[in-house]
Amino acid sequence: MRLAEPLRRAWDQPRNITQPSDAKNRQTPIFSTLLAEAHLKSLEYLAAQGPTVEFNVGTGTGSSVLDVIRATERITGSTVPYDIVDRRLGDPASTYAAASFAEEALGWTAKHDLDPIIRTAYDWHRSQL
Repeated sequence: MRLAEPLRRAWDQPRNITQPSDAKNRQTPIFSTLLAEAHLKSLEYLAAQGPTVEFNVGTGTGSSVLDVIRATERITGSTVPYDIVDRRLGDPASTYAAASFAEEALGWTAKHDLDPIIRTAYDWHRSQL
């Protein structure tokens, strides 16, 4: 299957990814619909006179760039070109959200892991052909 032309051009370009030797450079991906749901739950919380606080939303676990590439290859059946390079100065070792407070106060939890996020994005891009 062919990706939309701009995506195909970007797809074919080699990528430099940073991957520290300890493989801990991780981030939390999240569906935009789940993020919107968390915002709605936050508004309900405030409307019920809850104090103004900050909530982290996410799965509580992170995905490295290499995890995302491997999942993308698995789901699309295509090879993603990349090179592993040293981490850039100032890049955090990991960033992901511990969402236990959001679960406790809002009753909100992330319901998806990486594969459905990539599958949904891939299916949408294919539908634009």
